[in-house]
Amino acid sequence: VAAWYLSLMAMDAKSDISLAAKWISRCEGLPGASDEELIRHLCAHQRARLAIVEGDLAQAIEHNRASKLCFVKGSHPKRHAYAVALDLGIATLSGDVGRVEVLVLNAISRFEKLQNTLGQDYLASQIARALNSVGRHGEAVALVAAYIGVFRRERSVVPMYLSAEVS
Repeated sequence: VAAWYLSLMAMDAKSDISLAAKWISRCEGLPGASDEELIRHLCAHQRARLAIVEGDLAQAIEHNRASKLCFVKGSHPKRHAYAVALDLGIATLSGDVGRVEVLVLNAISRFEKLQNTLGQDYLASQIARALNSVGRHGEAVALVAAYIGVFRRERSVVPMYLSAEVS
């Protein structure tokens, strides 16, 4: 799990896609990793995130599907929110405006319930990205401003991918 976490840090704090991919490869290569459902889920999820950033729709879909196959039953609501964020990111990447409009409602609902908890930067960024993609820039700016200014609990720097969605 440490290698997965280092991949997140590379992506979130440094916006270093190649370093994030390197750490995910290490995580996947650990002895027993392919047998561990949670590790497979986390690695596939992170690979889908990387594919979205790189604009690779086919890989994003493939890794998102793999992530869902090993999704831990009874998972925490935050893990469900991550799944919603990936679905929304993929819909936005594909340009499917109708699907984006439907998914963004679900994502905002989940976000409003979880915005006071740690770990919501990615969901906030994907909602903002989706809102921007359908011409709702003002809503994206308001959501991110409220999240960063009021609700965000992390003490770490705001990830560049989150602030970039409203600049």
